[in-house]
Amino acid sequence: MQFVTKDTIDYSDNDFIVFGSLITWEDAKGILEAAWFAEETTTEGLWVLKWNTDNAIDTAGFPIALKNLAPTTLTRL
Repeated sequence: MQFVTKDTIDYSDNDFIVFGSLITWEDAKGILEAAWFAEETTTEGLWVLKWNTDNAIDTAGFPIALKNLAPTTLTRL
């Protein structure tokens, strides 16, 4: 996995933490955010995970919960 940014917002990958089973980001005040979303690519079955820094997802993506545990059942999109 690689973090790539095009924003001017300062998100450090050191500030991403596991809260329960969710991967979240913790700001300097201890506030947690879970702003992940996924966008389908032109390659079948390949999705791009993104962080929603501006709180606006375009119509190509949808919010997701990123977890550190495997699902108990497989759901196909």
